[in-house]
Amino acid sequence: MEDKLHQPHRKKLIPGSDDVFKAARKAGALGVIISGSGPTIVALLVTGHRSQATGKIGRAMGKAFARHNIKSRYLV
Repeated sequence: MEDKLHQPHRKKLIPGSDDVFKAARKAGALGVIISGSGPTIVALLVTGHRSQATGKIGRAMGKAFARHNIKSRYLV
């Protein structure tokens, strides 16, 4: 999930996206992608439906965005 074609260019348009990607991976995500043309960022993980890991990853991504003064929310 290390896209080299479009994602590096699109990440520049999303402030804090590098921090958000790192936070998601550190919290347990297997991969992180920009969905469509944005502004959605998707974290992927292997787990049971609605486990604690999903909230942990979502909160970590939200905190990373907040450090860049960006409001966000996560959906499972």
